[in-house]
Order: sequence, then C-alpha cells, then structure tokens
Amino acid sequence: MRVKVRLEHYDRHGRLKKVVCKDSDRVLDNFGYLLRLIFYPVPKLSGYRLGDFVAEDGYTYKLSVGYSDECWDYCYNSERRYYCEIGTGTTAPSNSDYKLESFHNRAVADIYSLELLSDVIRITLRASVQATANVTINEVGLSLYSWCYEPTARTTQARYFLLFRDVLSEGISMLSGEYLAVYYTIEFTR
Repeated sequence: MRVKVRLEHYDRHGRLKKVVCKDSDRVLDNFGYLLRLIFYPVPKLSGYRLGDFVAEDGYTYKLSVGYSDECWDYCYNSERRYYCEIGTGTTAPSNSDYKLESFHNRAVADIYSLELLSDVIRITLRASVQATANVTINEVGLSLYSWCYEPTARTTQARYFLLFRDVLSEGISMLSGEYLAVYYTIEFTR
C-alpha cells in the first residue's frame, strides 16, 4: 500500500498559487483498526463492537459492525464521512497520533477518482479546506467521522478518528478565505 498527498493552494479568486506533492508520512493505528472493521466476518442479523479507535478527544471508542442502527456502516443515527484536515503543527507524526498537533479547519472529502488498472487499484479523496484566518499550514490529515460506542459511559455518539497525518517540509502561508485542495490517494499494488 502506498499513500500520496497533493496540496493545491488557491487564492480567494480561485487562482492556483502553489502545488505540493509528497508521499504520506504516516499511516496511523486508527487506519489499521478500520481495516479490521472492514474485513471482520459478521454473521447474518448480528453485530460486533470492535475497539481501540482513538478519537480526537483522546478517548478510546469502539465502532460497531453488522446489523444495528449504531453500526458504522449502517448510518442510521449519524452520517459516516471522511474529512481532510489542515493544521499548524510541526512535530513528526507517530503511529499513535489521533489528532493533528494544532488543528485549524476541516472539510468533507469526496471520492475524486477510482482507478482499476492492471497493476494498481487507486482511490483518491479530495476536499477544499478554507483558511479561517491568516495562517501557515504545516500539517494535513485524513479522518473518519463515524458513530461510535464509548464503553465506560455506555453511550454512543459521533466522533472524528484520524487515519493519516502528514507534516510538510515547508509550510504554506495562507490568507483568510484562501483554500487548500487536499488530495489523499491510497494505492494498492496488484
């Protein structure tokens, strides 16, 4: 698996100012838990809560899979979406990161493309994230927003779970109202 990040910086009038392309720094533990959730076998009319997802609040949650209104794939109580995030943090990513070091803003990521080639399967998610103040962006990430279960309080709610975090070698200075088109491409070799 290979993950690539592309950032396109646009001014308030939609003019391209800068492009940054890089291989992703870090696939986080939460992404591994998501893979387990996707491939977990579930018998008919049953469900399971699979844990160890760490949300941006630092608490550990379980995501449900199977036949229930609180399952991450059922989307009855809450939407399930992916978000691209931008921030100002500069510390190197670690496997256990669960949020950007210094969050600035996020936007919904849509599927931009899906390519089924002879040697590669490639999916790209894209979001346009706006600067809400004059800021230098040094980090980006991709997160899952999903319904989850908190075992201690025995409650369910929606939370953000960071899947990838990347720190830029050179920050992108943005004025309020400018935006970054953030592309995350996940590539699987056949």
